[in-house]
Amino acid sequence: MAILAFTPAEKTNIKGSISLSGSPIKDVDVVLRKVPGNEIVTTVKTDEKGQYVISDFPAGKYELVIKDLAVTAEKNKAEGKISVGGEWLKKADVHFYNAENVQIAATLTDSRGNFQFEGLPAGHVSVVIQLGDINE
Repeated sequence: MAILAFTPAEKTNIKGSISLSGSPIKDVDVVLRKVPGNEIVTTVKTDEKGQYVISDFPAGKYELVIKDLAVTAEKNKAEGKISVGGEWLKKADVHFYNAENVQIAATLTDSRGNFQFEGLPAGHVSVVIQLGDINE
């Protein structure tokens, strides 16, 4: 799991993107939630480029959930990128869940905050990225 530490005076934001087989995914919910407990802090939508930005949230331990990607046989490769406070999120756990909330795949982000997984089964898939401690 990735652990990030920032000074309280530092304004932190989370920026990222999501696509399926190279096509940006627009208008999907991206949820920031505290862990443990899964308390939802905020929800944003991806734009037409599959990008999202979350800012102005309290210090804590978080995970990011990208909800309900419509995976098909032709579009079965999820790709994304994420940074926190302007730093690439490195070696963060990324989990993929089906509509029944059963984990179907997992990977890690690389040194530039990228992640991908090819061969996801068709259906609705959510992506959960462990962010660790932010602003603490």
